[in-house]
Amino acid sequence: MPVKPKVPKQTDPGDLPNPKKVVDQGLVEIDFQGATFVIPRDRDDWSTEGNAWLGEGKFNLFVKYLLEIARPGQWKTLTRLCPTPKQFNQFFVVLGKAIQEECIG
Repeated sequence: MPVKPKVPKQTDPGDLPNPKKVVDQGLVEIDFQGATFVIPRDRDDWSTEGNAWLGEGKFNLFVKYLLEIARPGQWKTLTRLCPTPKQFNQFFVVLGKAIQEECIG
């Protein structure tokens, strides 16, 4: 009697890993293009200088300070992954969603 081949189980979209998740009480983890970035969960822990850049509409500098306050070196990783504004904008969309859904304060 021939052996019936195993058919892979179809993945429910709800079973897929979330690209952003709360790492602990203090940080939100964001997966982007194979790299993991973290940002402070509480907006009160964000950089004063970063918030000033946000207020002036300088979003790339805001992101730089937001990433660096949480874990130094993340900005350099991001600029390697996103050397063009178009690529950076893709990260900014993912970051914005994570901020809206996970950050407090």
